[in-house]
Amino acid sequence: MPGTAGQGLALASKQPQSSSSVVCPFERHYTPEELGKLWHVAANTVRRWCDESGGVLAIDRPEQMHKRGYKTLRIPESTAARIYAQHFAARKAAA
Repeated sequence: MPGTAGQGLALASKQPQSSSSVVCPFERHYTPEELGKLWHVAANTVRRWCDESGGVLAIDRPEQMHKRGYKTLRIPESTAARIYAQHFAARKAAA
């Protein structure tokens, strides 16, 4: 779908970036389930962290007459690295 790629680029440009970071246009995107397995946490925890931090591609399908709505998340690798550092740095320092 041609419109989807443009929306993803618009969302990615809203993310604050440091001047030293290099953004790859073909960056790998993860699902919350994939990151949950890598980090040994529940996928719902990853979803909550992503809602709090931003920089995530969210594809919404609104609720229709007899069907519930869905929200699909795709997390860029750079955002995943930032979320990981934010939530696991304290654990490593305490250990």
